[in-house]
Amino acid sequence: MILSTDIAARHPFVLNCDTDAVYAAFANQIFDLIQNALDFMEEEQHKMNVCVNLALYFEDLQSDTHQFEVFTKLYKQWYGLYVPFHNAEDATSPTAELDALTFVFWLSMVAERDNHMLNPLNDGIRITAKRILDLWNTNKSKIPANEMLADYLFSEETQKNAIEVRDILVWIESRSFLGRWYTNSRLEDDEYEMNDAFDDATAEELQYGTDCISAFAHQTWPLSLSAQQIYAEMIRMEMDDPEDEIATDVEAIQSAPFSVYRVFKVDNLSFQVKDFKGDVFCIPCKSKERLKLARKYSYLVSGLFCYRSQWYLNGMSTWVNSDKEAYRDYCENKKDLYSYHHHYVGQYDEFIERHFGERLYFFKNTREYEQWLEKVLGIPSKGQVPDAIPHNIPFMAFLEPNGQISMTAEARCVKHPDNIYYDKKKARENALAMVCSAQNSTPDLVLHLIEHNLLPDACFSDIKGEEHGRMLFQENIDFLARCTRRDILRTDVYHKRNKGLFSENEIAVATPSNKMTFARFVEAILEEHEIRSSANKEWRVMKCNASVTIIKDVAKKELHTIPTQQLYEAHLALTEKEIQITKVSLFVEKNDAPAASALLYNIVGRGRMMNSLRKAVTRLFR
Repeated sequence: MILSTDIAARHPFVLNCDTDAVYAAFANQIFDLIQNALDFMEEEQHKMNVCVNLALYFEDLQSDTHQFEVFTKLYKQWYGLYVPFHNAEDATSPTAELDALTFVFWLSMVAERDNHMLNPLNDGIRITAKRILDLWNTNKSKIPANEMLADYLFSEETQKNAIEVRDILVWIESRSFLGRWYTNSRLEDDEYEMNDAFDDATAEELQYGTDCISAFAHQTWPLSLSAQQIYAEMIRMEMDDPEDEIATDVEAIQSAPFSVYRVFKVDNLSFQVKDFKGDVFCIPCKSKERLKLARKYSYLVSGLFCYRSQWYLNGMSTWVNSDKEAYRDYCENKKDLYSYHHHYVGQYDEFIERHFGERLYFFKNTREYEQWLEKVLGIPSKGQVPDAIPHNIPFMAFLEPNGQISMTAEARCVKHPDNIYYDKKKARENALAMVCSAQNSTPDLVLHLIEHNLLPDACFSDIKGEEHGRMLFQENIDFLARCTRRDILRTDVYHKRNKGLFSENEIAVATPSNKMTFARFVEAILEEHEIRSSANKEWRVMKCNASVTIIKDVAKKELHTIPTQQLYEAHLALTEKEIQITKVSLFVEKNDAPAASALLYNIVGRGRMMNSLRKAVTRLFR
């Protein structure tokens, strides 16, 4: 059972809202409705997490906290449409509401699957999303807005308090419905080695410390942005002011990593610390106890962040006295690591220029690569190949912008003029992981592959056919990399979407052999005028285009305006026998289901032969 504490745990720290129990109850309603659809998820907790995420999505819509609004605004700026995978152009499009929920439902499920991908256009996802949307529309008038959360996020009092601003960034990064993801830092991974620094800390304290550091260390949300960027956009939207000063201050927040800092100066109002590079951080301090500790100890172990030109301790911290030689060794190790990432930028630029901008090189095995390093680049090969790279299969090397060389054993996935090891079958099996997993490629490598269209066979598994799965993945490849990896810092977009690729412009190979393309489906509706349902009720097709179909109930003189895409999705998902009002109502509004069912019955259902005969007889008498 989902409890109010499960909702509170997904809000900013210490914020227990009056509406938590209401949204927990609605999350349980969602769970009861869809638990059978989540049978493929083994752990019950993962199913409940999906339902909590969906409840938080509706809380955002109901409470005007602007989370999804900011996401769709930025997504449209980058990719040209309203939400990923679907064709709605903006929030006013006929299918926008269902498209949005279908995407959030997909996102919420994948968030629990640790890099196990789902096809976002799986018919079952949309059918279930429609049921959830109907549940929400039935209940939303009884579910209050979370005014406490909205007030907290956008009040001047909160935004003046650096620690509360940091807590909101923590919430955005890992607790919000768009921030929860399988790459979120987990306590058991001890990413920042906090267990060594805080021997006596509880698991709750360590998780708090981890979350505070992660808020600045990781990109978040499906567009791979910083939490600062996201919160700043939320503020601008709330204030309706693109130049809002507080938003500018939030976006400018800086951070320093969890590390050991040397204390070198203390006065009555502040203390100063240095990092391993010699950079100085001045931390204002009103606490006499903390100033005493700063005078007593030589080193501070903490993370730091800077808001409005003032530095603050970030999360958990401790003071230590350490052997000077041990600290010197610590600094040397840190310097070596920093140098690796920053001091070799441009070292291969001349080589790359001489080879017409090429950064990718392919090798039969590691021995061939080592020979290339020595003979071509003039680099000693000893120790250059990581143990994780298999020694006897083709692999590739990428000259990174930071001056390093990254290697991957997935060379057979890359369709490059110089790659004689390219294997289309292997590419269809493994290229998805190259795009979506940080373990298989670096951020700059995957962006290079996308920019130059070197992974044309990366695809989803798709019951509508291999080519449909490939087209869907390729159409969304840039977004999928950002959404799944959440380690991409650059905002260059290398692949914008084509509007309506899976609707009016859909090609024949993208549909099952016994189904129409969208274009042919629209043509089939346009061929109709008078139609009769299986119960011999008379209907009339008044209008049809790629956006809407209007059907008139002749007896009642009522018009039913139905998104054509919804009718098409019903056609793709249902067999002839399944074209009945109850089944069709999963795709269209309930009161439109009889009209939609009558239309489908005549053009793709069991009534199409009788319909054809009736039209032929009518033409004959005319």
